[in-house]
Amino acid sequence: MMYTMFGVGDREIASALKCTVMEVEEIRAHPAYGEYLELIGSEIISAESDNITHRLAAYAHGALDTVAHVSRNGKMENNRLRASIDILDRGGFAPKEVAAKAVSLKNVLRIQVLDDQNAKNLDIQIDTEIEDGDCEEPG
Repeated sequence: MMYTMFGVGDREIASALKCTVMEVEEIRAHPAYGEYLELIGSEIISAESDNITHRLAAYAHGALDTVAHVSRNGKMENNRLRASIDILDRGGFAPKEVAAKAVSLKNVLRIQVLDDQNAKNLDIQIDTEIEDGDCEEPG
């Protein structure tokens, strides 16, 4: 399998393994070979994906600094506005996210009991999430 992954031909593989080309082909025809090759391939893709994610994360700080600089010091108002909107969106303050947080806050019952004599605070919070489609129309 490793020879194949490195692009070595069947005759060279057979020679290195001291077997025939037919035997190499029989090995490749086995279901376990296919499963193993698929697993190895997905692991390579996963490792490369992690590598890309780490590389992107390494540039994130500098990119945020650049966007923040444009937001504060951009020469054109349109560029400053776009940079500011991007910062808000990535910080979790996009309009949809803010609206979702506001709806979730409306669905919280919070009871706070303060006992000054014993210096105890009892904080009770009941959360309910109501998503679209959970409420039935009356009638």
